[in-house]
Amino acid sequence: MTGTYPGSGVDPWAVLRATPTALVQTDAEGRVVVWNPAAERLFGYTVQEILGEPDPLSPQDQVAVFERLASPGTTDRLPQQDPQRDPPERSHRQCLRKDGTAVEVEICVVPVRGAEDEIVGVLTSYDDARPLDPDHETHLERGHRQEAIAMLGQQALSTVDLQELLERAIRLVSDYLDLPVVCLALTDRRSEELRYTATFGWRCPPACAVPPESLAQQVVDRGEVRVLPRITDRQASIDGIVGAPPVHSCAGVPLGGERRLFGAITAYARQPAAFGEEEMHFLKTVANIVAAATGRHEAESQIRYRAFHDALTDLPNRELLHERLGHCLRSDPHSRLRTALLLIDLDGFKDVNDSQGHQVGDQVLRQVADRVRRRLRNSDTVARLGGDEFAVVLDRMQDNNQVVMIAQELADLLREPFDSPGGQISLSGSIGIAVSPDHGSDTHVLLQRADLAMYRAKRERTEVEFFDPGFDETAGSRLWMVKDLRAAIEGNQLGVAFQPVIDLFTNNVASVEALARWHHPQRGPQPPLQFVGLAEQNGLIGGLTDLILRETLVQCGAWLEAGRSIPVAVNLSPALLSSTDYASYLIEKIIESGIPPWMIRFEVTESALASEAAVATLRRIHDFGTKISVDDFGTGWSSLGRLKQLPVDTVKIDRSFVTDMTADTKDTAIVRSVVALAQDLQLRTIAEGVETPQVAQALVRLGVQRAQGFLYSRPVTGSALSTWYDSWQLGRRRLPTPYADRTS
Repeated sequence: MTGTYPGSGVDPWAVLRATPTALVQTDAEGRVVVWNPAAERLFGYTVQEILGEPDPLSPQDQVAVFERLASPGTTDRLPQQDPQRDPPERSHRQCLRKDGTAVEVEICVVPVRGAEDEIVGVLTSYDDARPLDPDHETHLERGHRQEAIAMLGQQALSTVDLQELLERAIRLVSDYLDLPVVCLALTDRRSEELRYTATFGWRCPPACAVPPESLAQQVVDRGEVRVLPRITDRQASIDGIVGAPPVHSCAGVPLGGERRLFGAITAYARQPAAFGEEEMHFLKTVANIVAAATGRHEAESQIRYRAFHDALTDLPNRELLHERLGHCLRSDPHSRLRTALLLIDLDGFKDVNDSQGHQVGDQVLRQVADRVRRRLRNSDTVARLGGDEFAVVLDRMQDNNQVVMIAQELADLLREPFDSPGGQISLSGSIGIAVSPDHGSDTHVLLQRADLAMYRAKRERTEVEFFDPGFDETAGSRLWMVKDLRAAIEGNQLGVAFQPVIDLFTNNVASVEALARWHHPQRGPQPPLQFVGLAEQNGLIGGLTDLILRETLVQCGAWLEAGRSIPVAVNLSPALLSSTDYASYLIEKIIESGIPPWMIRFEVTESALASEAAVATLRRIHDFGTKISVDDFGTGWSSLGRLKQLPVDTVKIDRSFVTDMTADTKDTAIVRSVVALAQDLQLRTIAEGVETPQVAQALVRLGVQRAQGFLYSRPVTGSALSTWYDSWQLGRRRLPTPYADRTS
């Protein structure tokens, strides 16, 4: 059994490994599961050769104890492991060492109980029983001492309250060493001061600080045992032993492991030179048990703390927020005072992560936590729910005006610049408010309604919004979809499908287009036009595009490795193109992927061409070597006159003019005009929405070079596209070639 409790620096089984007493634990079948170093020294077997093997020492004792205590009716008497129920069984006998020689030992056997109070094994202690100095034997009865140590060790391995265990430990030292004063001091984890935690024989204030020159402080500072055979009244006074019985010698032993010392046990005797070998052996054993129990308690406390607090900001997390909000709602349901819940979402935070990295983003989140926490009262709660979303519970508010005032102050704080290694960062926040009892008296209802108000504040850019009971369900549903979409993007839960583009004159695969796909866990597949539009309207398009680009580059690289040279097109939003550094970002991602620039195409809508900033971005990535296509061409004629000035290689004719063109002469006329314009400007044409061979043949007759649509393939996953591509390239002549009809 090895390992350390996180953050404690103490081995949880230090009581077994470090105690001078030989300890052996066996399981229900009598196999050895613990064999400490003292057992190695006493019996000669190493832990490596004995673990998992039958116990060679006294299996008959262990089997008898196990069978007796595990018999029906013996495990129902008390709800928890308790020394009163399982008294140690002592005996004196000879045991054989590994080399065959005999050794006299005192044996103490106690059962070990599991989490369900069942007997799961037996713990046996062995003490060398060779004759000692008669003075020592009269001073301390070895059998009683061993029994006490075994019981204390059993308590330390069970769920006994830590403070109770500490007080039992020092009382045990006092009783069995006949000492008037025993003290136990632990380091306070916040102040790092050494404080008396348990004392026997004299009174001291609770958590009294240990004097700087005291014996306990010396033990912790030096990390070693200290024995003072003779002490003066001055030393006793320095140690703080005031008003206690007169003492003339003392000893101290450290608590803790090699990684960290966190306390000391100090013992004081009436007579000089009272701490000999036997007394120190006993004192060290108790100290080892206390160290293991304290380390375990610290670890469990930290685990509980981490379970309810955010690791980055040290704020309460969602679980603790629910608990505290529920407590506020239950505390006085008939009071005229109000409980307000504020949900805060940072605006523009994703750009910080993307441009400056997550390390800088984490620094900003810590600053947000500090600002909000400093503004609130001790009775209020601020929690981090994840990402850049925070929550605030305002307890016992007089009225809504008071709530709005605090929310606005928080919004003002979020607009103040944040510090970062690259300079100051400006952000803002959207805050949604729900108040009990006006908007509900249930934690989940308040969270839902504060969430709706927050997304409304984000959409309307009002910073602060109260939940409106008249807020229509359609709008509420839309906001929930935005929230789910945000979570899906941040959790990398969206997929990418690929649809091929076919060269109409060779029937070869010219390229593929990458398309976002979202399968909502409750609502199923979502229409791309709907959720892409939501992403554009709610500031999520950057994250969505990043996800699609990342997955596309990975898939493109996989195709290249497999010998498939398939250019891929990715759609870009006009909102992203207006950013001055977005071109650098795209170029950097392509370089990092190792994909040749000519294999990457970017598609933009006509509206993007109206912005000079967007055109500048397109020029930069076009100069880098990527291709640019204008998507849905023909739906926004305002940019036609500028095409000759723009970095465009291809125009994609919108499906609304293609799908029914064989039955609508107006559609045919529009397609003919677009093709003529593209030929004059030396641009390639791609027709979208091709679903029948007749439409494909008509496109060829009009001079359209490439086509995309269900006639060839629906959008499919990357692996499915690989299979389709291999089959198409090998058997493409089986599909009637539109070019064959062009000459007829």
